[in-house]
Amino acid sequence: FAYSKIKAKYIANFDADFMPHKNFLIETLPFFNEKDVAFVQTPQYCYNQVNLISKGYSDAVSLFYDYIMPAKNAFNAAYWVGTNSIFRKSAIKKIGGFPYHSCDDVNTAYTLHQNGWKSVFLPKILAQGLAPETLEAFYSQQTRWAQSSLDMFFRNNVIGKKLNIDQKFQYFHNFTF
Repeated sequence: FAYSKIKAKYIANFDADFMPHKNFLIETLPFFNEKDVAFVQTPQYCYNQVNLISKGYSDAVSLFYDYIMPAKNAFNAAYWVGTNSIFRKSAIKKIGGFPYHSCDDVNTAYTLHQNGWKSVFLPKILAQGLAPETLEAFYSQQTRWAQSSLDMFFRNNVIGKKLNIDQKFQYFHNFTF
């Protein structure tokens, strides 16, 4: 995997359609002063609110990042959403790399949490990207996310023995949502 070729201690991650703000590293790196923090996740807000679909999508993610992720963070159950994040390379190495799965982002966080690592959700907009602008793009994205979450739910022990009761509830809620 490419991560093993990286010499740096930290790996920042962005989808191709997301642009980090210039202060991304300044805002996220201090959390790694705690040795058990595996990753810092920031919100996934979009700058292209150009029609009803992209505006509606942006409203929906606002609900998630303004209320749900802060609650998950309170229970050390904030998960990786696939972009706008930074990882401690040694944490990824200790779990054998980024797990290959259709729901690789949530699965990575789940595996890290099961192995005693902490996550941090930082509720600051430090990167922005593109929202779906058509119903076809929106449904394609949502279907992909739902299918991969259900796949993970049925293939893994989502209420794993190594999670505390609060984390089990947060992950169970995620997969039933």
